[in-house]
Amino acid sequence: MTESLGFSPPMFHGRGIFQYNIGILPFRKPITTVVGKPIDVKQVDNPSDEEINELHNKYIKSLKELFEENNEKYGNKDLKLIIK
Repeated sequence: MTESLGFSPPMFHGRGIFQYNIGILPFRKPITTVVGKPIDVKQVDNPSDEEINELHNKYIKSLKELFEENNEKYGNKDLKLIIK
């Protein structure tokens, strides 16, 4: 069959609408979204590299703090955040 189509058709696995054994709908799993405090940013028409790097560092610091505050509660406490 794949030779006549030129590609492999994807296989879907999920739940159905009225029954939960067979179907293509996603399984019901909770999704937790954590939103941190806003970062104050002043609009600059032509920001310098130094200003961009300063704002980027502030963002990364806030992201790490948010991860550390919520990792044990919503994630895996042994999981470490790595930003490259």
